[in-house]
Amino acid sequence: MWHVVTDRTSSPTAHGTCKIDVSGPKITIDMDGSGDNWAKSYTPTITVTEEGGSSVDDNSLKYDWIQGTVSPTYTTKYQSDVRLSTKSGVNGDNWYLVATASDLLGNTTYFKSKAFKFDNTKPVISDVITTDNSITFTATDNESGIAGWLINQSDTPPTEGFTEASGKSITKTESLSSGTYYIWVKDGVGNVNEMYKVVMSDYMLRVTQYENFSSSSFLGGPSSVQRSAVESVEFLQTTMGHDVSEDNCWDASAAGDESVLAWYEDSDGDNWYEVKVGAAGHKVVANSNSNQLFQYIGSNGDDAVIFYGLDNLDTSRCCFRPSFLL
Repeated sequence: MWHVVTDRTSSPTAHGTCKIDVSGPKITIDMDGSGDNWAKSYTPTITVTEEGGSSVDDNSLKYDWIQGTVSPTYTTKYQSDVRLSTKSGVNGDNWYLVATASDLLGNTTYFKSKAFKFDNTKPVISDVITTDNSITFTATDNESGIAGWLINQSDTPPTEGFTEASGKSITKTESLSSGTYYIWVKDGVGNVNEMYKVVMSDYMLRVTQYENFSSSSFLGGPSSVQRSAVESVEFLQTTMGHDVSEDNCWDASAAGDESVLAWYEDSDGDNWYEVKVGAAGHKVVANSNSNQLFQYIGSNGDDAVIFYGLDNLDTSRCCFRPSFLL
C-alpha cells in the first residue's frame, strides 16, 4: 500500500509504502492423512511459511494428535521442517494431526489433517476344528485386515512363508498328519497373532491297567488325586484353556503330546475331586487297552460317582465290551 502526505496546497510532500499483514502463517504437512492405507506408526513433518510480510513466532509452534472429535490441547512444541516424534501404539481410523502457528503480529493459523489409520492390534484366531487329518480355523482382523496365513511346526512368529489372503475375516483348512502345529496369521501392516498351538493326534488316553490300587493316581495325575477320592469325571471336546504348566493339570494322552489334558477341581472344598478330561475340538479316544479305566473311582465314598459327557468319549478302538472300564 502506498502512503502519500500532502500540504494545504495539495502538493505532495512525501510518500512511502505501508505493509498490512492480517493473515496467519501457512501450515502444510508432508503426509496429509493416510487415505486407504494403514500403518503401525507415522512420523510426519510440519512446514510453516509466512507469506504476509511478518515473521513466524517460533514459540507459537505447537501440535497434537487427537482421535475423533476430541479437542486438542496443543501442548507439544515442534520446529518447521523437522520431523515430529513418531506416533505409534494406538489403533483406529480416525486419528488427526492438528497444529497451530502464529506470526509476530499475533495472526494465528489452526491446521487439522485428514484422517490417519493406525493398526497395532494382532489378528485373532478362533473356531479351530481338528479332525484326524486336518485343521480348520478362522482368523479376524477388523483394522488393516488379513494379509496372509501359515501353519508350521515352529513356535517362533514367522516373518515369511505366508500364503496370501485378504479380508477382515478368513476361514482356512489345511490337511496335516499327526504332530504339533502352530497357526500364524499376519495383517496388512505386519502384526502377527499370539502363538496358537494345535496338536494333531489320535487323542488317545494313556494306558491305565497299572493304576490298580485305590490309592493310585487317576490317569497319571498328581499323587494327591487318588482314584478313591474322585467324585465325578467329565469328558469334554475342549481343554478350556488349561495348560500342563498349571499345578492342577497334566498330560493324559497315550502319545505324551498333550493332545489329551486332565485337570481337577475341588469346588466345594470337601477334599473330593471333580476331574475333567478334554481334547481340543475332538472326542477323547479310549485306549485300546483300557482295562481298569475307572476302577476304584470314588471307592472311599458312599455316594455314586457321577460321569458327565460320556458321548465325548470314543470307545470304538477298545478291544473289549464296556465292562473293560472296571
